[in-house]
Amino acid sequence: MNDAIDEVRPPEVPDNVAGLRTIDSYHLVSEVLRSPRFGNGRPDLPRMRGTLPVIDGDEHRERRRRQAVLFTPAAIEAYERDILRRQLDRFSAECRGSVARGDIVAADLVELGLSWLTQVAARIAGIDGVHDDASAARLRDLTEGRVAEYAKVDDDERRRIDEDDIARRAVFATEFFAPSLARRRQMVADVASGRASPDSLPRDVLTLLVDGAGPAWDEELALREVLVYLAGSIRTTARSLVHLTAHLAAWFADHPADLERRTDPAFVRAAAEETLRLHPVLPVLLRKASERVELSDGSVVAEGERLALLFGAANRDPAVFGPTRNVFDPYRDVSHASVPGYGLAFAAGPHTCIGRRLAMGSADPDGGAMGSLVAMGLRLQAMGARPDPDAAPVYDESTFYDEYARFPVLVDPWQDAAVAMEGAG
Repeated sequence: MNDAIDEVRPPEVPDNVAGLRTIDSYHLVSEVLRSPRFGNGRPDLPRMRGTLPVIDGDEHRERRRRQAVLFTPAAIEAYERDILRRQLDRFSAECRGSVARGDIVAADLVELGLSWLTQVAARIAGIDGVHDDASAARLRDLTEGRVAEYAKVDDDERRRIDEDDIARRAVFATEFFAPSLARRRQMVADVASGRASPDSLPRDVLTLLVDGAGPAWDEELALREVLVYLAGSIRTTARSLVHLTAHLAAWFADHPADLERRTDPAFVRAAAEETLRLHPVLPVLLRKASERVELSDGSVVAEGERLALLFGAANRDPAVFGPTRNVFDPYRDVSHASVPGYGLAFAAGPHTCIGRRLAMGSADPDGGAMGSLVAMGLRLQAMGARPDPDAAPVYDESTFYDEYARFPVLVDPWQDAAVAMEGAG
């Protein structure tokens, strides 16, 4: 197996923690995340100001309560059924239409994952007009880019990245956000006047923000919140899908007896959890003490002190994950009842990622949503997805995010069709 594919890299520490006390113990990180005596410790970044990830206390609880309706089991199941699975079906059919029976198809898994997830993210965020590959690509062009705080660059380049981000967001605001906002304002007004039923309102972030708008309505905050949801629903899961596929390919090469489990939802879910543990989508989270705090290990955090919580290191804490903590093992048995298989990949406490169920589903063996990461991983395994031996993957060395810039794979759409027919029978 190519080392670039099979390797589990040591977690990197971003530049933005310089000068801060770092915590890499799993239980201490969890303790800080769950404590009401710590709040947001990030710098006041204009693109994040006032959004769900950086607010705390009552404001955070109320907004999260309102937005939780977007991530109920029924809602997640609808996203998968109506958007994601249709896209996967279309991809498989298009592959079969492009090659002779029995032939394989080469593709870039990074681009595939981004494409599959964009329409789901647009539905959740409340952005209209994203209904095919072209419009999805346009949306990503305007909302994705390098994240200055995690780029391995100097301060001048960070400023250039921020300037580019501002320019692209302005185009997004005109091209996508403004018409979506106008449509929702009209729908909310129709409901308020009795011309329409409340059931006619779409369930998405932007509608919730419009429907709950008061005298202090902030259109710029609504724009920022929508963009945060787009980022959190697309790039993060696409990144994990690549790592999951790479790990499964390496595992099956070393454990061929497990090949029969490649389309077993429980096995792929366990592999997805282990992947998220080893490759958390956020390298670090900064929290700030609102008062003097003594942690359970006896250490004292001064009022106003900021801590850097290192998710990558905490998810490989030997006290929790044992001596094989750096090894991918879908059969890993974590002996701590309070520790999920994916560790701190979705954080913990009040700021647990609101989209956790979107990625991982309900874990109900008798039905319900699989979760986008598991559903995509299963479909790829049904298509026999494997790294292309003639095209090396390209790891993105320009960022502190743990991700590939390109990951060539081979898929067999005819194998996928055979699996579908077997399941139907």
